[in-house]
Amino acid sequence: MNAAIKKILIKYGYFCLILFALFLLLTLSTVVARKSWTLGIKAQIQTTLDTALPEESLVVGNAIQIEQPLSVSAAVYELSDNTENTEKGCAVIVRITGIAGPAAALYIRFPGQTDFSYIGIMGDDQFYDKDFPWYKIAYRQYNT
Repeated sequence: MNAAIKKILIKYGYFCLILFALFLLLTLSTVVARKSWTLGIKAQIQTTLDTALPEESLVVGNAIQIEQPLSVSAAVYELSDNTENTEKGCAVIVRITGIAGPAAALYIRFPGQTDFSYIGIMGDDQFYDKDFPWYKIAYRQYNT
């Protein structure tokens, strides 16, 4: 093997090592941030439920793993009544798109119900107002 080929292979090896290190760094940061991400979504769901349904005492539980790995537009969390009720429902966040960009719509469902109940747009303090313009989101997108 001549010296020119050896230098090219060494440069290529360094380049591959740098790419591998960047890939490892991105993967590690994703794994570390996942817990913080799920806790933040859980807190936002709890805030939305407390604002939208102040008369009910719903408590958001742990995240439920969605079996479809390609599903990045939804998140599911356990939901229970604060009383001695052992029935566990679920709170589902679905990303819907309007003219102003994506928004997170919150739906809840308890056992025995056939449909999900629309709660509102997360992060918006006027999601319950019927006269709100809904960022040009179609009615069929946010209401079941």
